[in-house]
Amino acid sequence: MAKEGEGKPPAAPEDDPRKAAAAPAAASGMMMMIAIGVGLIVVSAAVTFLTVKMTMPKDPFSEEMLALEHKTGGEGKTGGEGKEGKEGKKGGEGGEVDAGLTYDLKEIYVNIAETKGTRILKIVPFLVLSEERLAEEVKSLDPMLRDRVSYAASSMTIDQLEGPNGREALKREIMTVVNAALKEKMNGSVVDVYFNDFLIQ
Repeated sequence: MAKEGEGKPPAAPEDDPRKAAAAPAAASGMMMMIAIGVGLIVVSAAVTFLTVKMTMPKDPFSEEMLALEHKTGGEGKTGGEGKEGKEGKKGGEGGEVDAGLTYDLKEIYVNIAETKGTRILKIVPFLVLSEERLAEEVKSLDPMLRDRVSYAASSMTIDQLEGPNGREALKREIMTVVNAALKEKMNGSVVDVYFNDFLIQ
């Protein structure tokens, strides 16, 4: 008959030095794995962010793009290469327009007709005046003229604007509404319109 305690392995003492040394090593290894994992997640997120940022097209309405566009002159700006036709005559090889005969309506943004607000037109129209004396008068009417130009631009559809004569059609429409407004207030008129910027987005 076996005596009590025979055949059983001896119980390890509770304060076994091997066990005490293994516990901190395991905890240290676990902390190292967590730190490496967190580091990889942070680096991966940073690389993804930078890659996406560098490959995304620049916002055409951003301050940087507008400044660059202003510096390079945009399309049809006085003294630039300009376009063919009336705009080229003013902006390019055909000669420059006297600054006293122009009035800058600044940039105007409108929703394009029949797009349910999904497409936007940005224009920077310059009015070419028949007489230099009109500049001050036109300046006093600026808010009304901007409103009329905005209305005229927003009434055009995407097909009309993107068509081969879209810009010219909008120029004629702007001249019509602005001259109607001027006729109520003074003699003289706008004889042409050209765009420093014409962007459909």
